Amino acid sequence: MVSLRWAWASEPASWLSACGGLKIPRWETRKRDIQDEQAEPVAQAWYNGAMSSRVFFDVDPATLRLPNERIDGADPAKLQRQIARHGRSLAGMPPVLVYRGSDGELMLSDGVTRATRAAKLCPGSVIPAELLGSLPRPVGHLPTVKEKLP
Repeated sequence: MVSLRWAWASEPASWLSACGGLKIPRWETRKRDIQDEQAEPVAQAWYNGAMSSRVFFDVDPATLRLPNERIDGADPAKLQRQIARHGRSLAGMPPVLVYRGSDGELMLSDGVTRATRAAKLCPGSVIPAELLGSLPRPVGHLPTVKEKLP
């Protein structure tokens, strides 16, 4: 990025010479500053090579386990709003976020309402999911989305 803090002139203009104390740097000075700016270290990228890549897959929403925070299922008012806005359409739906328990079952982390809408209006269909990681405990004892359908 080039700074615009200096005027570009090989020689000071005659009308500027009358202003006492105003200094316009010569090109050589500016050229040195540009080289110094380019020599500044660039910030390293935030991505760490040791991080695992994101894992996406399709899953039947009825088989997903509900988290402890949403043990009763989707919020009925929010579910109704989503049904009114999107209907049966699953196109363009963002992936739900899931964790894999130590027993191999998948537990929802984000997207309980979206998964419930898909399971209720389009049974047997699959929705996109993103695996966030593995949990050290089993989640098979938690209810599924299908068990808590309204």
